[in-house]
Amino acid sequence: MEIWLDGYDLKLLEKIKELNLVHGVTTNPSIIARAGGSRAHILSTLLDFQHGPLAVQIVATNAEEIIEEAKALYGFSSRIIVKIPATMPGYQAIYRLSRARIPTMATAIVDPLQALLAAKVGADYLALYLSSAGDNLLSVLPQIVKKENPVCKILGASIHKKEEISSLLEKLDGVTLSPAILKEILETPLAAAQALAKFDYDVSIRACLKSF
Repeated sequence: MEIWLDGYDLKLLEKIKELNLVHGVTTNPSIIARAGGSRAHILSTLLDFQHGPLAVQIVATNAEEIIEEAKALYGFSSRIIVKIPATMPGYQAIYRLSRARIPTMATAIVDPLQALLAAKVGADYLALYLSSAGDNLLSVLPQIVKKENPVCKILGASIHKKEEISSLLEKLDGVTLSPAILKEILETPLAAAQALAKFDYDVSIRACLKSF
């Protein structure tokens, strides 16, 4: 399963960069705005701080402008995947960009039909807003999407608790996680910490016994 960091946290990226735990980074206009500075500088920084792809959401709203912006983003770096909302202008743009071999990620998907249409027009990734869609979106969607577009990958997005991830492991190709949730996952679980503490205690006891 692919794990994507959904946010701008350079300290976290630096910490895990060499571990290859994160497949890539996803952004949206709000994340870019909160980071401060020009979009070009922020994107360059995120590309430098990790080895994988960078998903960047367009701000244009009609098909022609979406395509123009997507080409500019891909020209900036071939590691960029263009995030495009699953709307009618988005479908039109994704269709044409897929034929130009510019990778796309359909986003803001809350309905199975959105996912189906995005897959049919050639999206490389689908970002499902799980908090808005509910379980219905996952019941039959993976099978339908793979039938229409076998290479399309399905990501779970808008995840608010780490406990939600376990149920997704067998259903999706990946998840996008906020820095806060990823940090929580990286922390040692309580049960594991207790087991390690007991192990250390047992080792110290054996060491004391050997000294007699």
